[in-house]
Formats: sequence, C-alpha cells, structure tokens
Amino acid sequence: MIQLIKEPFFITTLLSGLLVAVLCGYLGLFIHLKKVIFISIALSEIAALGIVLGIIFGFEPTLASIVLTMIGVFLLSTENFLKNYSKESVVGFIYVLCISMAIILISKNPAIEAGHTDFASGNLLYSTWTDVMWIGVVGGIIMLIHIIFGKYFFYISFDSLSAASVGIKIYFYDLLLYLTLGMAISVSMKISGVLFVFASLVMPVMCGLVFAKNIKSIAIISFLVSVLSVVLGIVISYFFDFPTSPTIVIIYCLFFGVFSIIKKLF
Repeated sequence: MIQLIKEPFFITTLLSGLLVAVLCGYLGLFIHLKKVIFISIALSEIAALGIVLGIIFGFEPTLASIVLTMIGVFLLSTENFLKNYSKESVVGFIYVLCISMAIILISKNPAIEAGHTDFASGNLLYSTWTDVMWIGVVGGIIMLIHIIFGKYFFYISFDSLSAASVGIKIYFYDLLLYLTLGMAISVSMKISGVLFVFASLVMPVMCGLVFAKNIKSIAIISFLVSVLSVVLGIVISYFFDFPTSPTIVIIYCLFFGVFSIIKKLF
C-alpha cells in the first residue's frame, strides 16, 4: 500500500476519480428521479465527440467538449427539435450519430489513441493536475448552482405538474439542470471515459435505493459507495494490473449485489 501511495500518479488519480464519482453520484439522483438515464449516455457520447474535435482542431479538449455538450443540451431541451419523433428516438439518434462520428475520426487520427485517450474506459492513471483543476472548478460551479437552485431542481424532478401549478418555470429549471449534468459529463469524459461516467451517474444511487427511502439517506449512501469504490478500485487495479475505470465499475456492481442480498435476507 505504501508503494502505491509513493507513486507519482497516485494523488492525481485519486483526486480525479473521487471528484468525478462524487459529482456524478450526486447528479445521478436527478437522473433517477426524472427517469432520463438514456439521456446521460447520449450526453456522454456528445462529450466524447467534443474531445475528439478539440484534439483534432487544436482546441482545449475539455472546453470543446463542454461547448458541444451544451449545444446538445439546448437541442434536446427544444420542444420543436424533431418534434414529430419521441424524445427517446431523438436521444437514440444523437447517441448513434456521435459515437459513429467519434469512432471514424479516431480511426483517421491515430495520434489521439497514442495520446492515452480512451473514450470507453478512460485513463485515470494519466490524469494530471490540469485535469484535477478542470474537474474541481467546473464541479464547484455546478455545486454553487445547485446550492442556489437545488430546491427547484428537486421540486420539478419529483412532481413537475405540481411545480408548474405554483408558477415554477419548468423549462428554465429543466434546462439549467441538464446544463449542469452536461457540464459534469463533459469535464469528466477525457480522463474517466463513458463507462466510468455513466456508471457513476447510475450505480451509486441504485445502491442507495436498496436501503433508503428519502433523498438525504440515498445521497449519503451514494456518496459512501462512490468514495469506497474509487479507493478500492484504484488499489485493486494497481496490484492486479487491471484497467482502473472498469475495476471501479465492477466494485459499484458488487456493492449493489451485496446490498440487494442483505436487503433480501434481512
């Protein structure tokens, strides 16, 4: 264990993993409440495409990812965008379009892969202090927005009809909520990959739902599962030479399995 702590990449890997897992774990509450899990995976692919385009055209990849994801959020929030089709169909269209474009662009630019950029499972071990700074700053902005508007986000997520009846601007707060989700996914994608980001949005909250019935308890369990999974995943992946992000995801799943068994038995 001491050997791992002395490794030069340990601190940045740990901080990056914790920031992404905790931030996505919190936002996962709204994904489950609003039942929009598929939208999160579509936004992940938009963010991945933004990173690819940023690398190819010489822009800051994280910033390019944020900009493209914000555009995607606006399009998905616009009622007249492909209005003749269901929201699920539009999300599916955007998902397959972005992932296909990203794969084609990467295949024609091998330098992207040579630069340790893996959009499926990420490369937490290659995270830098710049990555930590991006996640920390953007995460801080997101949490500030949620401190100010959080009660409205929960209100529209629990019961949008009741929220509308008391004069709450549903479209505005929906858009703002999705913008914070898009920002979190964008800033996490470059080092964490689609797998880790999507799993962090879904699995910790699922673990909380096994035992808890109120939002506060679910959030606490989600936080603890996120932190423990990242720490255990980094340690196990280091000593057994496993890829880090998939290892963390497997631990998420193990927590959920164990919690479910305990709940069933007791």
